[in-house]
Amino acid sequence: MPYDVLEKQIKALPVDALERVSQYINMLYIQSVQEEYPKSASNKYGRKFGIAKTAGYWMAPDFNDTPDCFEEYM
Repeated sequence: MPYDVLEKQIKALPVDALERVSQYINMLYIQSVQEEYPKSASNKYGRKFGIAKTAGYWMAPDFNDTPDCFEEYM
C-alpha cells in the first residue's frame, strides 16, 4: 500500500482508533527489536556482551578511596 494512501486512511480515523493504531505500531516495533536481539539460554535478557567497551564510561581515579567524612568510622 502506498504511503500517501495509508496516511489518508489514518487521518480519517476517529481519535480512539488512532490510539489503537499507535499502540499496534509500538507493539510491532518492540517485536522487531526482540527478533533482532533474541534471548538465548546463556543471555536471558538479550544483551550483547562487551557493549560497554565503546560506551565511553569514565570512573574517577579516587573511586575506591574512602570519603573524608567516613574515615572516623573505619
